[in-house]
Amino acid sequence: MTRLGNVRDFELLKFLGKGTFGAVYQARRAEDKKIYAIKKVDTRRMSNKERTESVNEIRVLASISGPHVITFFEAFVDADILYIVTEFATHGDLLGYLKNAKRNGQLPEATVWALFIQMCLGVQSLHDKNILHRDLKAANVFMFSNSYLKLGDFGVSKVLKTNEQLARTQVGTPYYVAPEVWRNKPYNNKCDMWSLGCLLYELCTYRPPFEAGSMEALARTILRGKYEQIPSMYSKGLRDAVARLLVVEPQRRASVQEILSMEAVVANRNQIPQAPPAAGEVIVSGVDIVRTIQVPHRFNDLTKALPPSRYDKPLGAIAPPSAPAPRAPKYVTQPDALNPVMEAPEEVAYRADKENRNKLPVMPSKAGQHAVQQQLEPQRQAPALQPPQRQRVGLYNQQQQPLPQPMASRYAPPPSVGGPTREIRMVYHNKHGGSRVSIFRSGESSFSYNPITHQQTRNQAGGNQYQFRQQNLGPLQHPPHHVQNTGQPRPRRMDTGGWY
Repeated sequence: MTRLGNVRDFELLKFLGKGTFGAVYQARRAEDKKIYAIKKVDTRRMSNKERTESVNEIRVLASISGPHVITFFEAFVDADILYIVTEFATHGDLLGYLKNAKRNGQLPEATVWALFIQMCLGVQSLHDKNILHRDLKAANVFMFSNSYLKLGDFGVSKVLKTNEQLARTQVGTPYYVAPEVWRNKPYNNKCDMWSLGCLLYELCTYRPPFEAGSMEALARTILRGKYEQIPSMYSKGLRDAVARLLVVEPQRRASVQEILSMEAVVANRNQIPQAPPAAGEVIVSGVDIVRTIQVPHRFNDLTKALPPSRYDKPLGAIAPPSAPAPRAPKYVTQPDALNPVMEAPEEVAYRADKENRNKLPVMPSKAGQHAVQQQLEPQRQAPALQPPQRQRVGLYNQQQQPLPQPMASRYAPPPSVGGPTREIRMVYHNKHGGSRVSIFRSGESSFSYNPITHQQTRNQAGGNQYQFRQQNLGPLQHPPHHVQNTGQPRPRRMDTGGWY
């Protein structure tokens, strides 16, 4: 068998065919050595709408369960390619089954009833949760034996909010599309019942009930609703089931519950075979509708929103995804077993001193509160204790690395001026090339450092110093009108409108 490569834990073994939005492969999972079907959807050239529709299949697969619906196992994204893992149909699809059976003549009526009732049960699993398949055809019915089947390929399925809601999008395979869809009118789950009638007719005749040479002629034939009767070898019950399904008006068309309650259907329920080992064991209860999966801008981030994997888990035991654990605060060291944090006595004293300084008792009157503040004033003026440095005691005697020193400021004064002081500097520029700096400084020194001129100037009485620097002007430029030829600023009031 030719190998097609690996995808995560899967080894692609064989190309099976193309689905609604991608290709399907047979693959072997490395962990359990079982065979699965993987649908590969390349979203790199898709529009946002097409990506949303491709993700919709995951929501439908994860929302349904039943013995006659394909089982969903996992979905993941790798390099903008979406992979959907489902169970593998060992006997292909119904289309290939009918091609092989045609060589041996008409299908026995018992086989027709068995296959048809299984398709009805699969449609019932969808309609019970207000889900429309919208693309029921022989290629989307998968065989697990010569007589056991499941419905699949939910790429264009639609989840309705209520059973009264109608859909409007024109989708489906032309030979199986209902008349209301051809008329571009709203439709409901009765469109699946029309497709189910076409499949029943195909089981009896090996061809669809409506055929034509062009799309326009096919539409007219379907809207007319005239078809040839099934072979006379089949019973009246089969002909009645076809007649109740292939009704042009959806209001008069039978629902899946009405079909399953027909006497002929009830009498042939025992024709349904037991599920083969390849179909697996599925628990029907416990699966709810999955919320709409929002497609992020970066498609690789979709993995966070996908439902959890379901390997070796019965569907009834699936728990909803748990909430993510809260993140630890940033830049806070958490104690652990290997590196416990030991609290020294001086640290206890520092914390007590800090609590006493911040404590302000609530008194019944302002006078009493003022008296308490006067009593605490000497304690507040006392020098506060410095926070002690924590020492982390580890399991091993590790040497503590020195903390990195902060990078020096770009406006730090030269060493000759003195150490750093507390000051506020505001630099303004005008359109003529001049600059003005306001330095508001507090300290014992009466000198200020100008970062523009890199000069040391004496502070004025107000605590600030304005400096103006005239930059070099070209030969065709003229100095501002308020600047003298000597380059010194004229003592005048500046207009703030020209500064920014």
